[in-house]
Order: sequence, then structure tokens, then C-alpha cells
Amino acid sequence: LALTALTLSTLTSSASAATVSLLPSSQSVAVGANFSVDILVSDLATDALGGWDGSLLFDSQYVTLVSTALGDDVLGNQLDLAALGTYNEISALSNGVNLLEVSYDDPAQLLSQQADSFVLATLTFTRLADGTLDFSFLANDFSDASGDASLLLESNLASAQISAVPVPAAAWLLLSGIGALATMARRKRSNS
Repeated sequence: LALTALTLSTLTSSASAATVSLLPSSQSVAVGANFSVDILVSDLATDALGGWDGSLLFDSQYVTLVSTALGDDVLGNQLDLAALGTYNEISALSNGVNLLEVSYDDPAQLLSQQADSFVLATLTFTRLADGTLDFSFLANDFSDASGDASLLLESNLASAQISAVPVPAAAWLLLSGIGALATMARRKRSNS
């Protein structure tokens, strides 16, 4: 599976550029195996993120969503620096999942302590079938540290694609072995 990383550029109210990207846990995944996709925000520079709302869209014929976790495994939840919690909603859609998270932290704390880049959410999937997997992230709203102003987005849509799994070498080896056995059986019949 080859996954093309995607980038969604955003402009903050202070005119610095931020990006939102989808990052896979693996470049190749077999049918039946689990993999994850991180939604990452980076290059916040002089601004901070106070809340976000977006939809990750996918074809449930090829994948099923196993779990969703908000926050960063390494840095912790960067929208919950004061351990006050966050307001969040995770809603299933017919063609994906909608994610919303809003910080209860003081805007000054977000501005001074929030990392420049961090994972917003990690979604874990199981691959159900071969075929091209298309993921699209639709950014509904990204707000500044105060939650009062929306960060301006260059584009509210980004996409990634995972291509079909090629037939593994082991399958070719198995088919070659079956062919060799068939040839040997024919020879044995013609010699008898």
C-alpha cells in the first residue's frame, strides 16, 4: 500500500501559515490488518489552536473504523494543557466520522505552552478488502486560542489515497509450486 500524505494549509488570524496533514502508521497493510491515520496540525507559529471541527471521510466498503483517540500520544492533548478536559464529540457519518474538540484552557496558556505541531486525533481502521482507499479530511472550523475567531483556511478539503496491495511474493511462490506439481503429475501419467 502506498499512502500519499496530504496537507491542508491554513492561515491563522496573525497571517502565519499552519498545515493539517493525514499521516498513516504504515505504507502497506494487508486485508484484515489494522492501521491508523493521524490528523496532525503543524506550523502554528505565533498562534494556538483553541478548537477544531472536521470530518474524515472514507469508503466503509474497504475499511472499518475500530477506534478514535483525541490528543497526541507523545505530547499529551495539546488542547488540555491545564488538565481541565475538553469538550468533544465523535459522531459516525454514513461515509466517515466527524470530530469536534474545544479547549477549556486559558487562551494565554494555549499561546505560551501549546506545541507548534501535534496530533489532533488518531483513528484506527481494519482493512476489509483490496482496492484503493480514499481518505478525505474536510475542515469545518479551526478556531484560534480564544475560540472567538476562525483560523482562515486556504482550503477546507484535503485527501490521501492508499493503493491496492500487490499480490505478495508468497502467493506467486505458492502458484509456482502448484504449477510444478501439476507438471510432475502430467509427466508421471505420460511415463506410465
